[in-house]
Amino acid sequence: MTFKEVEYIIDTMDITYLDELDPMDFYEAIIELADVDSVPDIQIEDNMVYGCQSRVWVVLKEDTVVFDSDSSFVKGLLTAITSQLNTLQDIQNVSVENYSFLTKDKVSIQRLKGVDSFISKLREIATR
Repeated sequence: MTFKEVEYIIDTMDITYLDELDPMDFYEAIIELADVDSVPDIQIEDNMVYGCQSRVWVVLKEDTVVFDSDSSFVKGLLTAITSQLNTLQDIQNVSVENYSFLTKDKVSIQRLKGVDSFISKLREIATR
């Protein structure tokens, strides 16, 4: 099964360049990955990811990972993360450690906890 992002296909994109960016360039690159459109129909309590600094929602619709956030930076981070999830097995095996660009000099500890919460929620809904 292939997972897609809202409104456009995210095939596995090359995100290795994110490792080499300094924190300011990293921030700008992540913001550029963010989809500016909101997905209000998933913004309900059952889809909420708890443990995130920003508000985040996630669902699986057919073969699509659909997420939204009130933060462009978070949307960009989640776009980079979900771009590497092409199968259900990928979702079940994903962890923060899979992403070398998620370092404390580029992403705050609170945001890292939020990413971990997002991954946990995604794994939970993928096993339903």
